Amino acid sequence: MLNIPIIANSKRFLFSKDHEAQSTRDHDVELETREGPSSGYNPNFNAEDAILKKNSDQVDLDVNKLTNVTSRVLNTPEASLIYDDDREFPDGGLKAWLVVFGAFMGLVPVFGLINSLGAIESYISKHQLANISSSTISWIFSLYLAISFLSCILSGGYFDRNGSIGLMCTGTVIYAGGLFALANCKSVWQFILAFSVCSGLGTGILMTPLIGTVATWFLKRRGIATSISTMGGSIGGIVFPIMLRKLYKEVGFQWAIRILSFICLTCLICASVLARERTKPVVQP
Repeated sequence: MLNIPIIANSKRFLFSKDHEAQSTRDHDVELETREGPSSGYNPNFNAEDAILKKNSDQVDLDVNKLTNVTSRVLNTPEASLIYDDDREFPDGGLKAWLVVFGAFMGLVPVFGLINSLGAIESYISKHQLANISSSTISWIFSLYLAISFLSCILSGGYFDRNGSIGLMCTGTVIYAGGLFALANCKSVWQFILAFSVCSGLGTGILMTPLIGTVATWFLKRRGIATSISTMGGSIGGIVFPIMLRKLYKEVGFQWAIRILSFICLTCLICASVLARERTKPVVQP
């Protein structure tokens, strides 16, 4: 440890006795110093030279004396997480914006399905589950939302350690499989298993990497890039309900859900190819 003088106790105050100039009173403070451990400072610093003078309620400090203070370079992994260096982020370019487009395509089915739950619930409550109470039917969609967001905790930790490719492939298979199975459901437990559990779990697995990958490419423009990518959920929430209600009348529920599943699968495959996190460049010694 480095030993340096540090400020201890103020011993003596010299006050001016001129009562007519109290507003311009100068207070000189003599500081006694002692040895003590510290880090990040110059041991040659003399605290007796650092006398503050108060003039008209303003504190003046000699700027030249600040040269005795040195900074400490942060080389720890924790420091790299706290302080983002804008030189390490492309903040644009073809690859970066392709990642944004891939995330946009992936969030079309992920958030789009969440915004389209009413179009599915209104149909099954009048047909497949016409004899089931509305409170029981609501469990299907409540569990779907709960599993979707709770599973983000697990997928987020995996994404930090291993990246997005494993999550994207796994989430795509589970999500699309649940939607295809939804087309053939007839009872409550089937809807819960196929839609709530499978599609909900797939939604949670996909949500984190689709949003997280954008942040690895942008710093100054991270807000606008994330906003553009999440707009995909709004597009899906507008298009999917209109499309489903039209397809219900023309091809029926089963093929309407299957067509929706194929569209979602295509979007997710596109996202899996384009939405990749940026690996930090390794500087060769």
